[in-house]
Amino acid sequence: YGFLSENAEFAKKVEDAGIV
Repeated sequence: YGFLSENAEFAKKVEDAGIV
């Protein structure tokens, strides 16, 4: 679950950066 949580936060940062 820790990995999923970190992955979710990473995805949020990426979305915030506008990379996706």
